Amino acid sequence: MRRPVTRTRFLAGQAILGTVLGWSILAGLVVLDVAGLGTLLRGSEAGPLALSLLAFQFGAGFLVFVTATSLALLPDPDRVEPASHDLRPVPIRVRGAVDHRRPGEARPAFAPDHIAANTALVMDLALSRTV
Repeated sequence: MRRPVTRTRFLAGQAILGTVLGWSILAGLVVLDVAGLGTLLRGSEAGPLALSLLAFQFGAGFLVFVTATSLALLPDPDRVEPASHDLRPVPIRVRGAVDHRRPGEARPAFAPDHIAANTALVMDLALSRTV
């Protein structure tokens, strides 16, 4: 059976991942001689010291970046709600909605007269301004 991951173990794993990622990127920069970095390190008397300082900086920088990112993306156990699989429509009662029709009166199939009159007035004004 698999052991549950504790926070300390999780953070240690993220720290190792960040350090290895930083060192890998530094190795790629040195091997590909980006901006003459590999040539500079090989030709300098203090090359091993400079490489160790760069390794420390890249390792520490990516360690912090990966660890902080993983902590920021962790779900909050207090806010996680169990998923509900009961997906049914729920009726909603609207308060204050009043039906003003008389019993047996049908709903109008078109807009009421005052809306139609206002629409005609707006159309007349728009047409008179374009001419």
